[in-house]
Amino acid sequence: MDQTTVQAGSQTGAVEDTKQAAQQAADKAQEKAQDLAGQARDQFRRQVDDRSTDAGLKLGETASDLRSVGTQLRQQDKAGAAKVAYQAADRAERVGDYLTRSGPDQILRDAEQFGRQRPGAVIAGGLLLGLAAARLLKASSRDRYSYERYSRPQLPAARTPSNGHSDNPVGSAGRSAPAPGAH
Repeated sequence: MDQTTVQAGSQTGAVEDTKQAAQQAADKAQEKAQDLAGQARDQFRRQVDDRSTDAGLKLGETASDLRSVGTQLRQQDKAGAAKVAYQAADRAERVGDYLTRSGPDQILRDAEQFGRQRPGAVIAGGLLLGLAAARLLKASSRDRYSYERYSRPQLPAARTPSNGHSDNPVGSAGRSAPAPGAH
C-alpha cells in the first residue's frame, strides 16, 4: 500500500471515531433529559397531591363551619338560609373528600375531561381569575404608590436670597425680571 491509501484509511477511521463519540454524547444527553423530565413529572405529581390534600382538608373544615352556620340559622327560624348553608356544606364536603381521596393522576385526568366537555366554563373561569388578578394588582399598585409618595423624603424648598429676590432672571410668569433700580 502506498502512503496516500494509509492516510485516507486513518482519516476515515478518525471520522468514524468522531461520529461514534458524538452519537454516544447525544445518547447520554437524551438519557439525562429523560431523567430530568421524569424527576420534574414526579415533583409535579407530589405538588398536586400535597396541594389537593391540603385543599380537601380545608374544605372539610369549611363544610363543618357551614353546618354550624346552618344550625344557627335554623335556630333563628331562618329555614331557607339554613337549607342553603347545609347544601353548601354538603357540596364542600364532597369536593373535599374527592380532593383528599384522589391521587394526582385522577385529578389531572378529571380536570382534562372537564376542560374537554365544558371549554366555555374553563374559559369563563380563566377570565374570572384574570379579572381578579388584575383587580388585585391594581389595588396593590395603588397602595405601593401611596406608600412611595408619603415615605419618600421631601426635597427642600428653593431658597431666596436675603434681599427677597430670586437669583433667577426670569420671573414666574416667564418674563424677565425688572432691571435693578427700575421700580
